[in-house]
This record gives sequence, structure tokens and C-alpha cells, in this order.
Amino acid sequence: MEIKSSKERKVLVALFVSVTISIVFESIFIDKISIFIIFLSLILLGKSEKKFLNPYYLFSPTPLSLLVYFNVADSYMLDLTHDTYLLAIINMVAFIVTFMFTSSVKINKNILNEKKNSNLFLKINALVLFVLALMGSVIPALNSILWLFAIPAIVCSIKTKEKKMLILVAAYILLVTSINLSKMQVLLYLITFFISFEKFHMQSKKQGVWIKIFAILGIVFLVFSFSFANKDRGKYDAEEGLSYYYSQGVEWNYDSALFLPYMYITTAWANLQYVTESQNTRTYGLWVLKPFLGYLNLDKELNLEKSYELEPYSSFNTFTFVTVGYKDFGYWLSVLSPIIIGFFVKKVYSRFLISDSPFDIATYIIFALAVAEMFFSNHFYMQSYPFTMLILRFGYKSVVKSI
Repeated sequence: MEIKSSKERKVLVALFVSVTISIVFESIFIDKISIFIIFLSLILLGKSEKKFLNPYYLFSPTPLSLLVYFNVADSYMLDLTHDTYLLAIINMVAFIVTFMFTSSVKINKNILNEKKNSNLFLKINALVLFVLALMGSVIPALNSILWLFAIPAIVCSIKTKEKKMLILVAAYILLVTSINLSKMQVLLYLITFFISFEKFHMQSKKQGVWIKIFAILGIVFLVFSFSFANKDRGKYDAEEGLSYYYSQGVEWNYDSALFLPYMYITTAWANLQYVTESQNTRTYGLWVLKPFLGYLNLDKELNLEKSYELEPYSSFNTFTFVTVGYKDFGYWLSVLSPIIIGFFVKKVYSRFLISDSPFDIATYIIFALAVAEMFFSNHFYMQSYPFTMLILRFGYKSVVKSI
């Protein structure tokens, strides 16, 4: 049990109240108050953490995305019901409470040994890991796995604090983004640099302030990356794009550059409701098992592909982290899915806090990416890369003992 401070106890009470009042009053207005309580709770908990990019802050866009949701066009969005809001509330609270109560990883001899990495050792491993990552371009069938090696390679390079290694990182990023650039890549590299520099370079509170400033600038950059980081659509012109959406009945009175980011941030909630209303069948744990069935290729052998099909309400085809839990276990038991995620996130994050291992830091970075996008999709089960990273970490560290 990890609850230690009076602030955490007060937050637990607030979260319990948020669920209770939504269940009792069955009012959308009350539901929004509950979601606001959840958002404020995450901010308060995040402020108490040692690291700025902690899971509380990273998860906070999820309730925020629901708070700012409004129907801009019936062709793309739905008027959310109380049932949808309550489903989101119980799942968000389940993740937060599980994270709070899961015990932290304790420091041990192996973690202490990892603090002794020499720069030569780090540079050799960085080169090996970059080569493994680039092999994904040569072996496309393995690219979904091998690209993950790039993150510990970047962390190794940053940990050396040598300019030539940072040049190597820049060269790698320029190479891979020239081949294929997506919004997920932009976010991943931003998170990688923020977490790595905070871990290895921040030595004063003043530097901590700069980390926060750059994080805010990173969010702004990410919003405007929609104009150039659309791997399927090419360059996107905001004014031209909005004209098309106007023709589809969209009502938008804000800056055109904000429209597409807003739709990506919010429409997954409409898809969640659409699934609950039109695809109300159970998959009985298949989504939770999907990463492991995929590793063993059993999903194809057992012909499970149709079990994993989800139909979106519109061309915006993301489903939030809630949908797969709902499909697996139904309305109330959907909380089992975020409970599992909360457990793993806490273990990975708490190890990151006490370890200097580039692979431990990289594993948290990958988990941080998935947590930051929980309003958007459930990358833990749908894309599986966080669990893949755990396996790669175990395998690489079994061979290279002290990284």
C-alpha cells in the first residue's frame, strides 16, 4: 500500500465522491463536475511527484479531453449520455487508485550496479541499439518490434552528456522522420528528450522551471505538428481542411489550426459511446490477452481477427482506453482493464525513479507515451508496444547485465 500523505487521502476521498455522486444523481452536469474533480486530483497528485512528466500529469489530458467535449457536428460526434460519462469516470478512477495503491519497486543490488556505467559502455550500447532499430527498415516484418530499440539508444546517448552523441541522435531522428513522420513520433521524441534531460541533466530548481517551459512549448509544437505530421494524408492545410469539414456540417468558431487537434482529442469519446450502443457484445478478455496472443501468433491461428474489429462512428477512428475493457468485460467490470494497466505503470515508473539504467528509463518513456495517449486509444492492448518493450528490456538486460 502506497498511500502516505494526507493529500493522497484527501484525493482518494474526492475520487470516491466523484464516482458516488455520478452514480446517485444520474446527471450529465454532475458527471462533468466529477470529471473536473478527477482532473484536479491528477494535478494535485502530479505536483507532489519528483519528476514533472509523471503518470498523473500524463494521464490528465484524458479527463480534460472529456471536459472540453462538445458536439461540433452530428456527422462526426454524438451527444454523450450519462452512461458514457459514468463509464469513463469509473475507468479513470480505477486507473488512478490502482496506481496509487500499487507498491513501488524497491532499490536493490542490480539497480545500484547500473549506476556505474562508463561513457564508453554507454556509447557502445547506443551504437548497437541504433543498429538494431535501423534493422527494422531492412526487415519490415520486425519493424514493429525493432523500432523500440531506438529509445534506449537515445537515452544512452543523452546520458553520456557528449555533443557527438547528441549529433548521432539528431542524425538518427532526421533519418527516420524523413522516411515516415507521424504525430505519435513527434510526441515520443518530445517525451524522450524531456524525461532523459530531467533524469540526467537537471541539477537545480531553475533547470526544473526550464523543463516545464519546454514541456509547454512542446505541447504547442505538437498541436501545430498536425500540419506536417500526417503520415497518411501528407501536408495538411488547416484553412482548406476546415472548409471541407464546414461542408459536412461542422460548426467551428475558433482558429482553424486548432480544429483537427480538437477532433483527435475528443472524437474517441463519441466512438466509445457508438461501440456501447451498436457493438454491445463481449470478447471475454481477448483484448487484455491480445499482446500475448500476438507474440505467439495465436490470434491468427485461432482466427480471432474479427473479435478485434471495432467500428468507429466516423472517419476519426480512435476509441479511448475505455472501449476495449468494455468490450472484454462489460460496463462495470470494464475497470479490470485499467486496473491491470495501473499496476504495470506503477511498477515501471517506480523503477525509473530509482534507476539510472537507460533501458529502465526507456521503458518508462514508452509507458509514458501510452499513458499520455489514453484519451486517444488503448496502446497497451491495441498496439501492445509497452509490453513489447518490457520483454525487450528483460531480454537485453539478461545479456548486457549492467544496462
